[in-house]
Parts: sequence; C-alpha cells; structure tokens
Amino acid sequence: MQGMAATAVRVGMVLAGVCSWAVAMLAEGGASNSLAESRVSLRQSVRLSDALAALAASGNAVVDLRPRLGQETSDPLLRLEADALPFWQVADAVAAEARLRLTPHIDRATGRPALGIQALAEGESVSSIPTAYVGPLRVRLKRTTALRDLADPQANRLVCILELAAEPRLEPILLRHERECVHYRFADQEGKASLAAGAGIIPWLGQAAIEVPVTLPLPPRAEKNLSELRGTFHVLVPPGPLSFHWSSLKAGEEQTRQGVSLQIADVSLSPGGTRCQVQVKIRYPDGTLGLESHQTWVFERNRLELRHRQTGVVLRPHSMQIGIDEGREVRITYTFRDLLAQQLADYEVAYQTFSTPVLYPLEFVLRELPLP
Repeated sequence: MQGMAATAVRVGMVLAGVCSWAVAMLAEGGASNSLAESRVSLRQSVRLSDALAALAASGNAVVDLRPRLGQETSDPLLRLEADALPFWQVADAVAAEARLRLTPHIDRATGRPALGIQALAEGESVSSIPTAYVGPLRVRLKRTTALRDLADPQANRLVCILELAAEPRLEPILLRHERECVHYRFADQEGKASLAAGAGIIPWLGQAAIEVPVTLPLPPRAEKNLSELRGTFHVLVPPGPLSFHWSSLKAGEEQTRQGVSLQIADVSLSPGGTRCQVQVKIRYPDGTLGLESHQTWVFERNRLELRHRQTGVVLRPHSMQIGIDEGREVRITYTFRDLLAQQLADYEVAYQTFSTPVLYPLEFVLRELPLP
C-alpha cells in the first residue's frame, strides 16, 4: 500500500494494484440479483470513525473491538475515495490504510454477525492476503501448510485453508460442495483438489466465517507460488429477514411476505391466567425445508415481541416449543409469563424470521499464491 498515506487514492485502484492475485467472478442468475453486494461511498479524506460509519450505513454491523481489547483507539485521517464500491473491497482498503485487522465475529451484544476491527499485533504487518470478492461474499487464502513425510512420500501434501465470509447483514445457513470442486495449477501440473470434509455440506449458521481445508499435492521445492486455485461452491443463504406486524394479539391473523406466510394460529391462557401461549405457523414454498438436518435455521433467528400500545413496554417469550412438518410448515409455541387475560387486547405483535433461502453459486479464482 505504498503511497496511500501521502496521496488520495481511489479504493478500486488500490485493490487492483495490490490484489493482482484476485479475480472476482459474480454469480449469474436469480440468486445473484437477490443477493447483490452492498455499496459504500467515501470522500477523498475521511476519519476512520466516519469510514466505519459509512460501512455500517450499508446495513452491515461494524464493531470497534479495540476498547474491549485494551488497545489504543486512534481515529486517523484516511486518504481514500470510494464511489459506490462493494462493501468488502472498501472494508479491506480502510483496514489496510488504517493499519487495522478485520475480524468477522459474532457480536456478543446482539448474537448476530458483525465485522470487528482491532489493532495489529506487535510486529504484524499489513499483508496482502490473497482475496477474491464474489458479490456479498469474500474468499481468502488464510494459511497454507506443507507436509513432507520422510517415511511415506505418498503422504506428502499441501493444505490450503480458505476463509469464507459473508457481509454481516447476511447469515448463510450452509455451504454445499462436491468432493473435488477446487482446481489447482502450478508449474506444468494441474488437477482437482480434495476437500477434507469430502462431498456434502458444511454448516455455517451461527458463525461469522467458516474455514474450508483444501488438500493438494505437495509442489516441488523449487516452486515459489501456486499459480492458480479455482473453486465452485454453493451457499444456502436467506436474502434477509422478514418482518411481520399486527395491531392486536388475536388468533387467526395471517400475513404473507415474499412467499412466506405467518399465522397466529392460537392464543391461550393458563387456568390461573398468568401464562399466555402464542402459537405461530410459518409456511415456506415447497422444497424449502428439504434439508432435515439443517432445519434449525427456521427458528434459531426468529423473534417474537409483544409491545404495549400505551406504555411501549416490550414482552419477550420465556420459552418456546418447535414442531416441523415435513415439507413446508413450522409450528412454534411461545410462552409468556405474567400476562393477564384483560391485557391481551393492549398488545401489538412484531415477528421476525428469515426470508426464503436461495442457493448462491460461489465461484472464485486466486492466482500467484505464495507457498510455505
């Protein structure tokens, strides 16, 4: 990043100059249209705090972790300019200019993904990590490990750890892949690489980023770089949350948003009148709930709130019970404490759940990767 502190440089130019090993391949089809990357603009000279605010204004949570870690919280003047450029590219350029590290993590305050920033460790430099930008997703070669087995040369291998991260506003459910979905090339040799996880699915929900190990043949000692690493994955990801609202808590109320129907199926009180149970039914388009072992996404991020119209007091459920019908319907029964019968008419209802997930094709290319 030489010269960036002295001269205002467009973010796109910075990335094109530094990341010569990265090629972004935007996915095609309906999924790419519904999952377009966020765009961020920065003026020519901007304070770090303002740059972070601009990143957060894209709908992506950004958290300054430095106070929590006891690090200096400086607010340097950054000489960057971005005109509606993709979120990840701007975020990486801001971190490089401010000499900070980006840390995708789950924010403890919200339980949701966020992009954290922290100071570099002592002696750590701003390195050019091989990166590919694919719409709202970022693929990085996080580390490589060479294993040379002196007793069994057939066991020699190179392990590449890929880090996959989505914009924090998105919460991918899982990564689907074939066993040999990554191609490699070095010197005069090329072939297909094996994923340590084999063919199948890697869970993602609840993690800000995931690591995918890729195993390659060990290149000759004379090789300094891996010429190319090219891969194709598929990410199951909801385009965003859906919000429902009713002016009163009444059984039978139903709404539909983007093909997802939510019904307040039942409202009941305990004999003593101090406990209230609210059952909701969520219906998704056919085939949405086909992955049985990964259906927890349909309730893990859901939120039901009862808000008193006069006082604004918000009640949240004490517990819930879940039932999933094969195919397309989910039933969730929420229990509220200390809610009297005569109070039910005083509450409005707010509910949030995921929109219908789409399968997003993630195709990437990384070139001229340094070998260990």
